[in-house]
Amino acid sequence: MLNRSRFSSIALLSLLGLSACYSDPAVVGSENPEEKGAHLDPAAPAPAALLYDAMGVYFKAIALGQDAVFVTRDHNLLRIPLDGSAAVTLASGLGGLNEEPTAIVADGDDVYFLSIEGLLHVPAAGGVPYDVVSPAGAIIYPSIAYDADHLYWTDYGQPGAVRRVAKAGGASEVLGQGDNFPSGLVVRGGTAYWTALADDAIRSSPVAGGGVTTFASTKGPRLAIAADDTFLYWLAEGEAPMPLMKQPLAGGAAESLGAAINDAGSWPTNLAVDATHVYFALPPFANPNYPSCGIGRKPVGGGATESVAYDTAKFGCATWLVAAGANLYFAGDRGVARIPKP
Repeated sequence: MLNRSRFSSIALLSLLGLSACYSDPAVVGSENPEEKGAHLDPAAPAPAALLYDAMGVYFKAIALGQDAVFVTRDHNLLRIPLDGSAAVTLASGLGGLNEEPTAIVADGDDVYFLSIEGLLHVPAAGGVPYDVVSPAGAIIYPSIAYDADHLYWTDYGQPGAVRRVAKAGGASEVLGQGDNFPSGLVVRGGTAYWTALADDAIRSSPVAGGGVTTFASTKGPRLAIAADDTFLYWLAEGEAPMPLMKQPLAGGAAESLGAAINDAGSWPTNLAVDATHVYFALPPFANPNYPSCGIGRKPVGGGATESVAYDTAKFGCATWLVAAGANLYFAGDRGVARIPKP
């Protein structure tokens, strides 16, 4: 039976103390914020940005749906229509001080997000949230993914676990356990891939079970992991400069695509990949020695790191991003925005 959630004690993904510096990036795209998508009032016609808050209330996560983006912010889950109409609060009062949902996915008519009480569901059009499974486990650095029938998430801990549950609810299953601090997660082609932060490894397992293997040995992987139909990509965050890596999903040797970020103390929050590039966001909290922030990208076949130009004075720093079609969508410290890819 599905239980109504009380929405207490939802954990915050803390990004404090992170540095950010690209590896000598070239700047691509226009510096004109109107061409790149300046923040506009959501009620204005044909907006390029979706929500703006100059007060700097940070948006913690983002997911792209069919006609809206979904973000978590200030103990709320918001639906922001892509047509520029007003944002709608789908759930509020999420957690207490320093406790918020930090990982969300949108799947058709449904939005799922993690809380310390469980993996929660709310209809994308609005409605009463409820638990798919409870409790979900520790969610300090969580990731969540889905396929046609199941939801998957990392149960962060030492040791931790990777779990799945049917979208309809029910008992959860363990895909892998014993890793120290499983963090980033991707499900692709019937296989789950996740980072084991303290074990300097990326693990994999068939989603139906069958045993965990070490997909790659790599230094300090966290949340920055993504996949296309052929390769898994990640940032080896324990190295300086930090390289972007890729490895065939079908097996084979890992390949470095070259340095992406200069500083090993930086903490990019996620990766997004399209047919030509891998994009990464750098969070708004930066070491004074590395004051840069924003969005970087690197060709999937290797090449120079580029900085995607936009008006950071108005937008602020990107924290989480999604690449879809001709656009990038990101959440940051001053709102939620859509900018054309360069």
